[in-house]
Order: sequence, then C-alpha cells, then structure tokens
Amino acid sequence: MNLKEKIGQIIKNRRRELKMEQTDLQDYAEVGSTTLSKLEMGKLNITIDNLEKITEVLGLEIIIKVKEKIYAQEVGVLAKLDDGTYTFQYLQTYLDNPEAKNISVNFPLQPEAFKSKYLFAFFFNMLSEGNVKKAQCRNMRIDEDDSFTRLLKTAKDDVVGSITVEEIL
Repeated sequence: MNLKEKIGQIIKNRRRELKMEQTDLQDYAEVGSTTLSKLEMGKLNITIDNLEKITEVLGLEIIIKVKEKIYAQEVGVLAKLDDGTYTFQYLQTYLDNPEAKNISVNFPLQPEAFKSKYLFAFFFNMLSEGNVKKAQCRNMRIDEDDSFTRLLKTAKDDVVGSITVEEIL
C-alpha cells in the first residue's frame, strides 16, 4: 500500500467511524466531491491545504517524520498540534542506538518532547528565503507565512545537511 492509499484509508475509516457521509465531510471541509472520492480511493495527490481541512473536521493530526539522510534512520517526530504549538520528540528506537547523536545543540538526546509556541528555529532555518521562498510558494500554492506546510513540501529532498523531513499520518 502506497502513501496515497494509506492516507485515503485513514480518512475513509475515520469518516465511517464518525458515521459521516462523504457529502457531509465535503461540506464541512469545503472540498469538492471528486477530491474526497479520489482521496479515499488512494488516487489523489492531495494538497496540504485540503488535507489539513479534512483532518481538522475528522479530528486527526498531521505529523511528519524527521530522518537523518546519512543513516536513513528515523530520528524523531515533529508535530504541529491543534492549538498551533509544536513538539519534537526523539523516537525511542533512535535513543536506544549507541551511535545516536543529537540533531542540534538545542535538541539534546532525551526521551521527553520539546515544546514551542513557534516552529523550532532548527527546522525553520531549513526553509528557503527571499526569491526562492516566493517561487516555491507560488509554484506549490503555499501561503508564505505557513512555515510548517513549507517545511513539509520542501524539506524532503532538497536540503543542505543530513536531516530531511517527511510527512506521515
């Protein structure tokens, strides 16, 4: 099962769990019938904006994985919570690795989550600035002030350093 199919299955299962019809979810999330239908079938590359609308209505959270490219090992989870705050927490499997290193001096190895009202500077500094930022936002239809979505869309492959960011549900 690929990522599109996994996301579609999660959305469909949650909607059914809530005893909600597709038409109700379309109305509440303000998305088109084709969008939701194709999403649930795993045949749609959904925009972050529409995914956020749908998951908000369904009471789901979007969480992303952070991987270290050198070892292709998952390091931790960065999340934007419903209240707009952010958390980063190392995965226990990473902490158990004797060769584990902190990803930043601001994130020493510890099992407890780090919390912030703002996107952590470490992750914010992975984002492009100036004309590159404007071009990315225009081409990907991202709000220039939405740093979290920009991080999700741009920090998977084209990054400097060994840390990448991938979206998960």
